[in-house]
Amino acid sequence: MARIKVGEVELGYQVSGKDSAERVVLLAGLGGPKESWRFQVPALSRHFQVLVIDNRGVGESDKPDHPYSIQMFAHDAANVMAALGWKEAHIVGQSMGGMIAQEFAIGFPYMTKSLVVLCSTAGGSKSVPPRREVLELWSKREEMSAEEFERNSAELGYSESFRQNNPELLEELIQEARAMRPVEYVFRRHLEAALKHDASTRLKWVQAPALVVHGTEDALLPHPNGQAIAELIRGARFVSFEGAGHSLGVERQDDLNELLLQWIAEVAGNCATRAKA
Repeated sequence: MARIKVGEVELGYQVSGKDSAERVVLLAGLGGPKESWRFQVPALSRHFQVLVIDNRGVGESDKPDHPYSIQMFAHDAANVMAALGWKEAHIVGQSMGGMIAQEFAIGFPYMTKSLVVLCSTAGGSKSVPPRREVLELWSKREEMSAEEFERNSAELGYSESFRQNNPELLEELIQEARAMRPVEYVFRRHLEAALKHDASTRLKWVQAPALVVHGTEDALLPHPNGQAIAELIRGARFVSFEGAGHSLGVERQDDLNELLLQWIAEVAGNCATRAKA
């Protein structure tokens, strides 16, 4: 277990890969610990140095019971990077982690080598909310057993085709979610932060190269949200994963890993070319 003191909290983290390689930060979603990236870390760390962080409230990080914000999470990530001596990195975030990544790129442009936003939203008046059944599930979390809640979450978080074709993996994922689920007040604090997120009028300030990826069958943050992010960031590249649900890092792990490897290598190559010019 690795923990590091940043400000008033200690945060759990893990670094994998070679010191001399391109650096990548992976930011997890609502209530998700750093293990949420278990399908990406091995593939990425063979080529890059990878940092995964437990957002405050989950995993091995402190769990203070006070209001959280997406900006707070972004500052936490920047502070962990600074404490480790990382001057810049490719910032990758999924779902709420994608919101954190957006705030990071806006607030810390000099530390953002590139930005990757997976199955997320910019917030604001033009964002598309989760499907009604998702909001109903979240509102009833306290009334449901952990087993019932996580099974219902899986029904909504993964596409029908994935659930049908991967029953054993799905069961493993449900049991993992049960084991790692955050306590109730943390879930509420994370959810409140995510629902208040609005970077829609500020994404025009993002200076880093940006890649936005979204599944067409996302029930939690529907596909138009990804399109909107890409339109709001100047020069952003948008990639749709046809038929994929919200959990791209699981459902389409090989495709996503290959896309991330290509993207980071391309951005790093372009930066090296500009540095030599």
